[in-house]
Amino acid sequence: MAGTVIVGAGHAGAQTAFSLRAEGYRGPITLLSAEERSPYQRPPLSKGYLAALRRRETDADDLINLHPVASYAEQDIALRLGSPVSEIDRHARRVHTTTGKAYGYDHLVLATGARARTLPFTTPRSERVRFFRTRHDAAAIAALTADASRVAVVGGGFVGLEAASVLAAAGAEVTVIEAAARPMGRGMSPVMAEYLLARHRARGVEVRAATRISAIVEDGGRLTIATGQDTTGPVDLVIVGVGVLPNDELAQKSGLETQDGIVVDSSLRTTRDPRVYAVGDCARFPSPFASAASVRLESVQNATEQGRHIAKSIATGTVSAYERLPWFWTEQCGLRVQMAGLVEPADECVVSGDPGQGAFSVLAFRDGRLAAVESLGRPRDHALARRLLADPAGWPEHGVLHGAGYDLSALRTAVISPATNTVDG
Repeated sequence: MAGTVIVGAGHAGAQTAFSLRAEGYRGPITLLSAEERSPYQRPPLSKGYLAALRRRETDADDLINLHPVASYAEQDIALRLGSPVSEIDRHARRVHTTTGKAYGYDHLVLATGARARTLPFTTPRSERVRFFRTRHDAAAIAALTADASRVAVVGGGFVGLEAASVLAAAGAEVTVIEAAARPMGRGMSPVMAEYLLARHRARGVEVRAATRISAIVEDGGRLTIATGQDTTGPVDLVIVGVGVLPNDELAQKSGLETQDGIVVDSSLRTTRDPRVYAVGDCARFPSPFASAASVRLESVQNATEQGRHIAKSIATGTVSAYERLPWFWTEQCGLRVQMAGLVEPADECVVSGDPGQGAFSVLAFRDGRLAAVESLGRPRDHALARRLLADPAGWPEHGVLHGAGYDLSALRTAVISPATNTVDG
């Protein structure tokens, strides 16, 4: 029995491996990681981990470790660090690594993740221009900001603004530059985004939207950023967080279908080979929670639950559709925003609660039904939303919520467990 080979040891890959054992899978499991370090999680890198490194906490790595190193051997999972995969031979069902080793498989799981998107021009070869994606990036940024008083963050998405929040709290003068008309425009409602931006500005962060960068110039260890309108700087450090690109080249090279990600069916099997799965940031899959025919989601929840789904399919031999509700969170300026469902640009957004009191939710309606909820300071709303939105066929109608004053708790009888009288999540 060749067993299961998993390419990529991030959240999705590690979860798949451990879930296989939890589902009773007895075959060999090989987990191949391109990195030399034991698997770790990425979300804390731009938040708590960066802050801990700046405080020089010796146990900072505890914030990102996925599993104790010994647990892989305990679960009979062959973790192979420093083993980038160079080729997949689907005919022979073998994967080849750059180290010269080959691994046969009965099932292959591609959890290749994503990499930082680069800028459309050549950046200076400088330690002070940092792309933010890996643990190494976070460590370098923490070290560089020890003596950096002025920092520019290119990219106004979650990662860029989370990093900006940490650095501003540490006393740095921070400027955020975003090419789109508004930061956090992908995946967050205008209401919630504007609320967070106001908090950033209140902390002294300068946020410049609709601003495209044409060059980054280094002179004497200081950096200047040129835009179509003017320049920003000089600054001591430039952090670039302009999104990611899926690592789908290996799949494409092996003849699998790719389109901004590895294309899979509803069961997460690749469309051209039922023995090969894709999971996590690299997978493009059909979702009943999105208007588009397929989506690619970059979140811990999605990576974790897809890993569990694939593990059950392999271990039990059953095929079922992956239909779990997407949910996310971001931490900025001491605030935690929780999101359930996918907010889309055409959604009608209604505010429930009082933003002035720092506790409110944004309800997003699509075709007359509740499709997503963002909550700040209202964790109960988030828990309720996750129960209400779990089944797209049962999304509450706009009129029902309007009649309830857009109060999710008014629908609590539909989502509270009668046995415990508590809300899951």
